[in-house]
Amino acid sequence: MNERPKAGMADFDWQIRTLFEVLGAHLTAEQMKNAYVAQVLGIEPSGVTQRRNGKTALRIGEAAKIVDHYGLNIYGLDHRLFDIDQQERFLQELKDHGVGIYETNPRRRLAQALDAAQVKSGLSVDIREARGKRGISYDLDDCEALHVFRVGQRVEIIVRASAGSHIAVVQRILDLDYVMETLAPTATLPDTFTTEPTFVLPGNSSVGLKIRNPTGPYKLLAIEGDEDLIALFAGGQLDLLKDGTEQIKELRPVRITDQMAKAILERLEDRNSAIRCAAYEYIVA
Repeated sequence: MNERPKAGMADFDWQIRTLFEVLGAHLTAEQMKNAYVAQVLGIEPSGVTQRRNGKTALRIGEAAKIVDHYGLNIYGLDHRLFDIDQQERFLQELKDHGVGIYETNPRRRLAQALDAAQVKSGLSVDIREARGKRGISYDLDDCEALHVFRVGQRVEIIVRASAGSHIAVVQRILDLDYVMETLAPTATLPDTFTTEPTFVLPGNSSVGLKIRNPTGPYKLLAIEGDEDLIALFAGGQLDLLKDGTEQIKELRPVRITDQMAKAILERLEDRNSAIRCAAYEYIVA
């Protein structure tokens, strides 16, 4: 990893190799191939080859896409990382920001693992304005997804997943470092086992969930995994409601602590469990 670039070696070739070595514990083999990088950049795989051999320069917008997709932005990095033309300095920048194998904060490591587990199909999550009492399998085609919400607004979270899945719903408050909250499963939303391909949180509540402070950008995540893993997002224990038809008037999330994040990561790193994630970004104003 610390070798000096050879004469004629394009910057982007050693930059992306160094980045993948640092992130390798959280990436699949597929995510480190040129074809996958091409999808991230929105170009043909041959375009990645041209950038790696130096025939085409990496553009600022493309560098920003890599930073965002591989979760480097949560470490305070931006497209300027790829302006570094010395391999030792590039690696030191990743070390100084605690990226990948140099990460020490368990919540940030968990955020990175969740970003790396995102899938493009078979799982999705949206947030929409609540429109009265509904069941868990109504037609959603006429429900427009929104990206900006107001404090106090009532909303519903729409999750689409395979029937028979265990789901956690987590939100990241992007303006607050490493802050993640579990919206479900919790005491107020205990049952996230999917009996239908589409379900709504908070289910049959007629009032929806109430948007709270702080204002700013959020990322909503639907996380699919086995029952024991999903329970860890609620701290491992749930104070289940006896009456599942009780209306939920306030959103009472569970703040993910370092201890909770460590427990989730240990289970993932032991390879006893696997996760799939879907994300939806929105703003509270």
